[in-house]
Amino acid sequence: MSSRGQRAAGTDGTDFQHRQRIAAHYQEREIEHCEVLDVCNTSFFSAQYKFILKWFFAPHILILIFMWAKVGSEVLRREFGWRSAFFERLDMPSAYPWEYVWCLSFIPIICAMLSFPKNRVKLINYHYYGHFVFGILPCMIGLGGQLPELFDYMSDQENSQTPTFKGVFPMVIIWYIFFAVALQIHGTMWGCTFDEQNENDQDVVVLKNNFMHEPVPNMFAFPQPPLGIQAKDFVATHFGKDAKNMQFRRGTTTLAFIYEPATANDKGGIVVAVDSRASSGEYISSKSVMKILDIGDHMVATMAGGAADCQFWTRTVAKYCNLFELREKTQITVAAASKYFANVLYGYRGMGLSVLFITKKLAELLVILDVCTKAALFQGSMIAGYDKRGPQIFKVDSDGDRCQLQVCSVGSGSLNAYGVLDTHYKRKMTDEEALKLGRRAIMHATYRDSGSGGVCNMVHITPKEKIRLPAIDVSKLWYEFADELGRDIAYEPRDD
Repeated sequence: MSSRGQRAAGTDGTDFQHRQRIAAHYQEREIEHCEVLDVCNTSFFSAQYKFILKWFFAPHILILIFMWAKVGSEVLRREFGWRSAFFERLDMPSAYPWEYVWCLSFIPIICAMLSFPKNRVKLINYHYYGHFVFGILPCMIGLGGQLPELFDYMSDQENSQTPTFKGVFPMVIIWYIFFAVALQIHGTMWGCTFDEQNENDQDVVVLKNNFMHEPVPNMFAFPQPPLGIQAKDFVATHFGKDAKNMQFRRGTTTLAFIYEPATANDKGGIVVAVDSRASSGEYISSKSVMKILDIGDHMVATMAGGAADCQFWTRTVAKYCNLFELREKTQITVAAASKYFANVLYGYRGMGLSVLFITKKLAELLVILDVCTKAALFQGSMIAGYDKRGPQIFKVDSDGDRCQLQVCSVGSGSLNAYGVLDTHYKRKMTDEEALKLGRRAIMHATYRDSGSGGVCNMVHITPKEKIRLPAIDVSKLWYEFADELGRDIAYEPRDD
């Protein structure tokens, strides 16, 4: 909590195609993460292969137009008696059965075009098999069927009975030119899809293990502890016979609530308010910590607990949400983001998240000494934001517990904040009343809780925007509150 750090910015997905064109890392394989709640729309179809396929669509469609004209004129003449002077002058032979099948080769193109926006694996598979069934297979049948005619023409060109185009050019030569071009087009597009699918079989297994099952914690340990953090010296200093144990106690106050606009001029939405003090036991390590972290353009998360754990995991969730929005080109829901957060923390329940950053032997020793307990490294966060379902607030803690609330407060000063919220909260309020209620709850919590203090930071999330309000010192809020009530700042007896 000592550093605000760089915050991840959100997106609505409108820059997806622009990034796909210019960013080098977007030209590599795109591994589609799944939405943890209920859908797994995975795709590994890279932007490079999409680019190749789009280039081959143009000549394919051009040849299809000529084939449709040839076959269509014959069908109209045979079934409906319609005749065209233009096609009569061309004097083309009757269509072969394989030509009718090849006329359906537009189906794989449609499947590929529909799969591009959201990388649908099922449509990519349809494109793969469609090119073989409607493209390569009919061409191979036609190529084999035309071989006797080709041999007849090559052996005796003058007396050959091969059909001609406009009575001059032999159709068998035209067909083999068509086969050469069509097989090249179908083979390239079919090969691109085949290579991509063949290379990603292992990635599918890895993706399912990572995202379709309960997260598995990975024990992280330095090969050699950094200088000054040798395990033996560390334990002797802090856990020796005459040493004072480290203080893991922390304090903070965060709150959020949903309200509806009382008048037509009010916006309504969600008010998120926090203090800015970071403490470790009796020591105040910082007075200006930003405990509201952005998750995209329509969500925020609050921090309460271990600063390092809160910041790291909150930004991990922000990264996941940004990747989801870039690839799906739609906003992730608040429920999905909070569920992903809870699933990740559930894998580390009862372990103490910060233990992962020291050596394994030292971690085991700390557990034996009962220094590192589940409560000692507690993390609690709220994820609040707007989505297609409206305003939502979810509370998530380090045990993986997740619950949806209308009014929520987390931290050592939460009881004091709840006292104010329970007394003055109303379902419908003006914007001014809602902001004043959030500030007053934080002010009372900081006044009664030694672990909370600093300034009051607030974010107002409306259906259209997310507004960060200027920070106000809690002591200034206390003076304003005292003036409003017309009494002294402290409850001191008066001298009569």
